[in-house]
Amino acid sequence: MVNAELFAVTGTCTGCVAASDRKAVFIVLLDPNLNEVAALLLEPNSSQAHFNNARLAAGDNTLYLAFNDEFFGGSHHLRAYDLNLNPLWASFQNLAFVESPVQLFLQSGELRLCAQEWTANSNIGTRLIRWNASTGALL
Repeated sequence: MVNAELFAVTGTCTGCVAASDRKAVFIVLLDPNLNEVAALLLEPNSSQAHFNNARLAAGDNTLYLAFNDEFFGGSHHLRAYDLNLNPLWASFQNLAFVESPVQLFLQSGELRLCAQEWTANSNIGTRLIRWNASTGALL
């Protein structure tokens, strides 16, 4: 729930981009009767493998979307949108690991992303990454 009037859903779309092996992420805003209010599809460009592992947080009339592109070691994308899905800011971080977003949440003006770290085929742990929720600056 975003507020008393809106629900937000995010996920991975596997059949909505040009090539069949590519993935995109989406946000859909719904009213209490589950009618679509707004929708946004984010597709990778030609140099990215695909977008995956979408996570969503809401606060202060802002939606925050985190996802990775599993390219060059799993770069993180973090984006903020107003409740009409207009972009407010975007942040991109390549932290040199293949990382899958697990949870995104707001705490004390910070946007926090918990991510699993992977090297080759073994999970080596988790990482907590913090951003300024107003600007998208990495903390």
